[in-house]
Amino acid sequence: MRYWVFTCFTLFSISTFAQQDSVKIAWGKIAEFPGGELAMSSFFHQNLKCPEEAVKAGLQKTISAKIQIDSTGKVIKATLNRKYGHGIDEEVIRVLESMPLWIPAMREGKNVEITMPILFRIKCLE
Repeated sequence: MRYWVFTCFTLFSISTFAQQDSVKIAWGKIAEFPGGELAMSSFFHQNLKCPEEAVKAGLQKTISAKIQIDSTGKVIKATLNRKYGHGIDEEVIRVLESMPLWIPAMREGKNVEITMPILFRIKCLE
């Protein structure tokens, strides 16, 4: 059985501010996938395999997830914002958690842990 996975990724731009004595302190630099969005799209295209059940159902969904990246750039936790079914939930989590090291987020010149949203479209077709 043949299937295609079409992926289109968008990282939300993050404007995170901390309130401290009524002064807004900008976050600094958010984490970046090595090579940027195009490289991330390529990574998913090469690694995400639609489960047979998703292919049979003709699953076409926009997937909304969050990844937690530690101060070394490693994805330490991935969660979906909702359940999508047809076996795709486990596959998306597997791929997110197998991502290569990100360029870590920085705050005040130091690497820090961050949670980032990821949004992409998937089509599982025969």
